[in-house]
Amino acid sequence: KNINAGKNNFDFAVPESFNGKLRIYTVIASAVQIAAYQHATEVQGDLILTPNVPMAAAPGDELVVTLGVYNNLKGKQTINVRATTDKGLSIISEPKVILEVGEGLEKVAEYRVKLTDSLGSAAIRFEAASGATLVKISDAISVRPATPYRTVIRTGSFDAANASADVTRKLFAAHRDVNVGL
Repeated sequence: KNINAGKNNFDFAVPESFNGKLRIYTVIASAVQIAAYQHATEVQGDLILTPNVPMAAAPGDELVVTLGVYNNLKGKQTINVRATTDKGLSIISEPKVILEVGEGLEKVAEYRVKLTDSLGSAAIRFEAASGATLVKISDAISVRPATPYRTVIRTGSFDAANASADVTRKLFAAHRDVNVGL
């Protein structure tokens, strides 16, 4: 981006869930010189949430999803953690967990979830609150069949003018593709 000489301001929205080192690089060039500068700052929220969610699972699977909650506030805090899901998941344990977390320490909230028959991305959202501090983060599980592709070959002979072959495999309608040939 070309800018005018002199003082300039740039705004950048840091995502709410970001925790870590934020680096800013500047490159300045003219017809006769070039220079580069780097500056970094540490970004830390009052509560740092770390979800542990599998990348993919099959419909009907039951699994444990965890959320690490790190207390960056002063003193021991009572932290109310809540999980919500969309159509691809259902929480079968208690969706609200209360954690007592000491300053500079982390505790883990566990949730037992079950995947529904809805294929695709299934989001799980977490909220952690302590006093006036509220932090949100989300993650997703890819819901896909345990065996995505399968070929069934049935051989034999028939004498009649008409014959039928039943599809005996349970298929998900959203991504069903059946081909039959004689």
